Amino acid sequence: MPEKQLIRYRSTAHARAVYGESYPQGTVFDVVHSNRGINRVEGLSYNTNLVVYIPQDSLVSWKGLQSCFSKVTAADGLNALLEILQLSLHDRISKSLCQ
Repeated sequence: MPEKQLIRYRSTAHARAVYGESYPQGTVFDVVHSNRGINRVEGLSYNTNLVVYIPQDSLVSWKGLQSCFSKVTAADGLNALLEILQLSLHDRISKSLCQ
C-alpha cells in the first residue's frame, strides 16, 4: 500500500476511534485536501481536512472535524492530521482507563 494511502487509512481509523461514538451507524470519515491558493512568498498551500459524512434519510450531509494547514505538500498535511488524531486517541484512551 502506498504511503499516502496508508496514512489516509490510519487517519480514518483513528477518526472512527475518536469520533465514532458521536455519530450514527453508517457514518463515513474521510480525509480531503483543499487548496488555499498561491501566495507569492509561500507558494501553493493546502489544508488537510478530516470530514464526516452523515447519512440523513436519503441525503448525505457532511461536517468538518479537524483541519491542518500545510504550506509545503499535501503529504505533510496528512502527517500533521494523523499526529493530531493520535494525540486525541491517546487522551481518550487515558481518560477511559482512569474511570
